[in-house]
Amino acid sequence: MSRIFTCLLVVVFAWSPGSRAEVVRDLYSAEVPVKDQGSDALTTAAAIALAQVLVKVSGSEEVLREPSVADVLRTARREVLQYAYLPAASDDERMRVRMEFDSARVTDLVLAAGVPLWTANRPPVLVWLVLEDTAGLQFATLDAAPEVVAALRETFAERGLPLRLPLYDLRDTSAISPDAVWRLDAQALAAASERYGVEHIVGARLTSLSTGEWVGDWAYLEGTGRSDLRIQAASSRDYLRQGVAAVAASLAAQFAVVASDETGAGVQVRVAGVEEYADLATIVTWLEGLEVVRRAAVTRISGDQLELRVHALADATELARLISLNDRFSPVAPGLPGAPLEYRWLR
Repeated sequence: MSRIFTCLLVVVFAWSPGSRAEVVRDLYSAEVPVKDQGSDALTTAAAIALAQVLVKVSGSEEVLREPSVADVLRTARREVLQYAYLPAASDDERMRVRMEFDSARVTDLVLAAGVPLWTANRPPVLVWLVLEDTAGLQFATLDAAPEVVAALRETFAERGLPLRLPLYDLRDTSAISPDAVWRLDAQALAAASERYGVEHIVGARLTSLSTGEWVGDWAYLEGTGRSDLRIQAASSRDYLRQGVAAVAASLAAQFAVVASDETGAGVQVRVAGVEEYADLATIVTWLEGLEVVRRAAVTRISGDQLELRVHALADATELARLISLNDRFSPVAPGLPGAPLEYRWLR
């Protein structure tokens, strides 16, 4: 009887104590395989790369169904800022091409399509991986399962999700065993993940049968709630893509915003605890770095309190949700409708 290879994946959304989010640096670029360096292959690759970037920026494949986006994809090669061919990592892999696109142009495409826009500030994701083979259960380290780990990294990169891997050091192995992960022991997972600042957990069971099919379950745990996804795929990479897509959709539902017309008055934001000019510069730069923010204008400085008028393609509620990703902004009190957003700056 052929060996059945089984693996259990546990994916944990992790906001580390020092940061609830990080900036995704490669949000507007993509790497795709090509058969050669010919013009036809490059044209095909451009469409695939732009589609991948649009999905990353919106958080959902729904953007590709919009007629305006479909029209641009047909002429995607015109949208490429620059590209470079990358050598194959091994004899079994194809050559790849890395393509970069203009961030403002991509943002405009998403806004014009009327789909949500997900900024580059995104929560990192911590992944626990346990494998079962004839030797039993073991943590999937880079040494033990390099192909699976590489596929995991690629699938997260494709969706613009920051990936974290456990250290798998003595502290980790003392806190949780492969068997406890296999059993989806919620208490053990939460305890082992505390050092990584874990708030959300997703567990998935993946089995490769002798037929070559991969089937499994992707379970999302948040507080006392739980949602499950049954996945059947032709390969482990396809399985990972489906699971990561579900993670991306869940996060995008929380943090992507449906852009509206920029309000003339803007949103008033007050920040206390701003004691140095460097703090002021950091606050303004970070706010204006959000794709939906057009301008963050300082309107008043009194003592250590900074007041700004933020002009954005988002309302106050959506803007507050984005600001919450930066843990240096500590909310002073729940905001009332029409009231300024108030924070204390944590140094």
